[in-house]
Amino acid sequence: MRLRNVPGADAYLTAHPLVIKNETRYRGTWKETFQNPENPIHIEIGMGKGQFLLTLAKENPSINYIGIERYSSVLLRALERFDNDEEYKDVNNIRFICMDCAVSATALTNVRRKIITIRKKNESRCSIRITMGRRRQRQSR
Repeated sequence: MRLRNVPGADAYLTAHPLVIKNETRYRGTWKETFQNPENPIHIEIGMGKGQFLLTLAKENPSINYIGIERYSSVLLRALERFDNDEEYKDVNNIRFICMDCAVSATALTNVRRKIITIRKKNESRCSIRITMGRRRQRQSR
């Protein structure tokens, strides 16, 4: 995917109610950002234009989703799809973050269980469950 600087992308993200602006503020309290805080949280890192994540959120209303994308211009496309497509009008279990996970991964800690969907170069996906809060981390593929 070719990245382009989209004028106004940062302003759009800042004004959007589903974009988490200060991810470190919610460290350890991510459930507070959702209407259904009792639901588990699944995270997709590198969500791109959001088609996979938006479909998951629509099909699984009992799971809260956080989509993370590094580039504001790419996250903007996901938000435009979410805002303009009638199929997502009733979806309320999704939040978005624009950040570089390699730099800011500490903001995601203190979540007991996370399911991370990683997009590989060949576009296949795998999920990794990480159990946090213990000395030993269990990863399964």
